[in-house]
Amino acid sequence: MWMETTLVTKESSLEDVAALFGDCEGYGMVEEERNGLMALTFFAPLEEGEDLWLAKENWIASVSQRLKEAGFSEVVVETKLLEDDSWNSSWKEYVKIMELIPGLCVEPKWEEGKTPEGTDCIIIDTESSFGTGNHETTQCCAKLIALHGKGAKHILDIGTGTGILLFVAEHVLQGEGEFVGIDLDAKAVAQAIQNGEYNHSKAVFFEGDLDAVYEGVADLIIANLTG
Repeated sequence: MWMETTLVTKESSLEDVAALFGDCEGYGMVEEERNGLMALTFFAPLEEGEDLWLAKENWIASVSQRLKEAGFSEVVVETKLLEDDSWNSSWKEYVKIMELIPGLCVEPKWEEGKTPEGTDCIIIDTESSFGTGNHETTQCCAKLIALHGKGAKHILDIGTGTGILLFVAEHVLQGEGEFVGIDLDAKAVAQAIQNGEYNHSKAVFFEGDLDAVYEGVADLIIANLTG
């Protein structure tokens, strides 16, 4: 089972509220406009055998307390319990085709074929919403790559996730150069490799610590990390 939580707040508070629950973004975090306000939705797994009614009440209390301590007293908290299959499809409803940088769209695998013909796109599949281009940090990094990445020959993406930013760099550089992605998470590396195949990418991906798996040099280093 999963707990779907939606926080409805003013746009000016959205970034700070999202940061407050950054520890939950690994399972999917999405934003949408709602009647002039912003709704931030994220998901958290529940332990097997846990009393669902009690878990929901405790979760609401925990979220409300965290908001109160941070000074966000006007945020509306909404929750919903989801089965595993429902969670997997629920966050995908929020993630659609979007333009990441001028001339380049991100097309979620479940939206494949819906990008207008003749538009350059990156196809991305993932088990959570992070790494689809909808997160502000991904969008910011992509813009910086487009602005400063031209001319790079050796591109290294540390904490590559779905590989999306490495594919952005490959697009910006028109495939010219060496593209390497590294991640500690074996599942992330496997997903990045799969996404590379979807995009006919020349990028290579390695699992492990930077010092252990990479001995080259890089003139463009990408690191969209949390810590």
